[in-house]
Amino acid sequence: VRWEKRCYFAEVETDKLLDAIARLAAVFGEIHLSTITATPVEDAVELSYIFWVYSEKKLLVVKVRVPKKELRVASLVSLIPGALLYEGEAHDLVGVMFEGNPLMSRHVVLSDDIPEEDKPLAR
Repeated sequence: VRWEKRCYFAEVETDKLLDAIARLAAVFGEIHLSTITATPVEDAVELSYIFWVYSEKKLLVVKVRVPKKELRVASLVSLIPGALLYEGEAHDLVGVMFEGNPLMSRHVVLSDDIPEEDKPLAR
């Protein structure tokens, strides 16, 4: 974890995400997931998990790069139930499959008449 201005930043590998979030929560105490962003970059999608750290009154940003050839990452729902809709939104718009999230089989923010394979922000 590194400190920059008013934020902590951490970058983790996809297979270490759940463990990293659990450890950070243990270190910082209560953390609140504010949002998840999904940004296509070159041959990957960069996920930024943005947390509010109550004890520090600072943001914590955890970044994960998910290769476009295998857009799968573990869902945070088992640790943070509030991740459900944020992950659903990233799935609808960019195509990341959050393994363990029950919303992966339906649209969350897109209309039901849009084909499942059409990801408007994945281009």
